[in-house]
Amino acid sequence: MRDLRELLPDYLLGQLSLAETREVEAWLEASPQARAELESLESALFALPQGLVPVNPPPHLWGEVTKRLHSKPLGRSRSLWVGGIAAAFLVLAGWGIFSFASYRALQAEQAQLAHWLALPAQWHLLKNAEGEGIGSMIWTKDGGCLIVMRDPPPAGKVYQAWGSEKGRKVSLGTFRGRIYETNFLGFDRIGVSLEPPGGNLQPTEPLISIPIQG
Repeated sequence: MRDLRELLPDYLLGQLSLAETREVEAWLEASPQARAELESLESALFALPQGLVPVNPPPHLWGEVTKRLHSKPLGRSRSLWVGGIAAAFLVLAGWGIFSFASYRALQAEQAQLAHWLALPAQWHLLKNAEGEGIGSMIWTKDGGCLIVMRDPPPAGKVYQAWGSEKGRKVSLGTFRGRIYETNFLGFDRIGVSLEPPGGNLQPTEPLISIPIQG
């Protein structure tokens, strides 16, 4: 028997078939724990873009949102309808906040994030030296780490992830988007810096560095 928890992100975003939706809704109705997990996932999806300044999307993007909101058959549950709203909200957030060049890239990022939100993991808020929230980090028990930055790097820069062990810093790779997967095993801290394209041997513009816990 499959683990229905794996279907929760797609259920919330309205991506399941009718049969899968009915199966998940029957499970949710019978399990308070499942409902609590769904609410937690829904809250996390809505919380990611909070507090960020939106930019007006181009007119064609409203068409994508309208299509999302009106593509769900009548009679589906309120939670699935809310899932459509969540998906549409992330479309707008993805344009206004993240400024991706294409909607397809946003969809890929959304799917990646939804997958991680379904995993048992620890969330950590990332703050810069001024105490301003600049992103989040998700850790799983097997050492997986997802870095979610609030904004893409400025023009002419990339983000570079770092692992640190007793003060020795090791590059974990560079990324131009907002989301980056890496691994924290063997390190006591994980950090992010801004660097020129191609990265550096050592961080030159460190943004955050947080200790590994648990």
